[in-house]
Amino acid sequence: MNWTSGQSVNVSYPISSGPVKIQNTTGNIIASQRVAYNNGTAWTSFSEVMGLPANQATTAYYFPWYNNVDLNTQIRFANLGSTPANVWVTIGGVVQPPIPLSVGESTRVSYPINNGPVKVESSMGNIIASMRAAYKDGSAWTNFSEVLGVPANQATAAYYFPWYNNTGLNTQIRFRQCQRCAYDSLDYHRWCGSSARYPGSRSEHPDKLPHQQRPSQGREFGREHRRLHACGLQQRYRLDRFL
Repeated sequence: MNWTSGQSVNVSYPISSGPVKIQNTTGNIIASQRVAYNNGTAWTSFSEVMGLPANQATTAYYFPWYNNVDLNTQIRFANLGSTPANVWVTIGGVVQPPIPLSVGESTRVSYPINNGPVKVESSMGNIIASMRAAYKDGSAWTNFSEVLGVPANQATAAYYFPWYNNTGLNTQIRFRQCQRCAYDSLDYHRWCGSSARYPGSRSEHPDKLPHQQRPSQGREFGREHRRLHACGLQQRYRLDRFL
C-alpha cells in the first residue's frame, strides 16, 4: 500500500483469520482495529483496540478478570514464534489444559468460569493474546468489546486512565495483585470515586452484591504498594447490576 507522510487510512478484507501483522518499511506507524457489531438487523455496538507494538510481544499476558457466565467471553491468542508451542490459560489460580499451537496459528477458547486474574502463557516463543466479550440483553446480543492482554514483563505498580464516569455509565475498575495472586483473599473494587475492600469469597464478592449493599470505605488505593497483576476499566450503559 502506498501512502504519504502524515496520511491515515483504513482497509478491510473479506477474511476471518489471524494473527494480523501491520508493518511499514519506511518508518514508525500506529495501528488499531475497529469492529462494529451487527445483531442481524442493526449495528448495535462499536469497539476499537490498539495494536500491540511488535517489540513488546512476549510469552505471557495478564487480564484482571474473566466472565463467561453472565457474558459470552473468548480468550484469543496466536503463536508469533518460529516453533510450535503449548499455551496454558490460568484463571483464578486454576490451570486449564494446554492448547497446542502451530507456527502462525490463531485460536480462541472459552470456559464456564467467572473469576480472575487470567494469565495466558506460551511454552515456546512469543504470542499475542486478547479477550473478547459479547453481551446479551436477555433476548439478543447487543454489545461487543475486545481488549489486549497486558504483557507480563510490563506489569507495574500503577496504571492511568484519562477519565472515569460512574454517573451516566455503570463503570468498574478491576485489578488484582501479582504477589500470591492465585491464593490472595482480598479483592479491591473502586467505584463512585471511593475505594472499598471486600473478602475474596464468591458469596461476598462485590459483583454478587446489590449496588446499595456495597461498602464505600476501605483501604486507600494509594496505600496498596504491592505489584498489580493487571488493571482494566470496564464500562456498561444502563445495566441494572455489575457483571
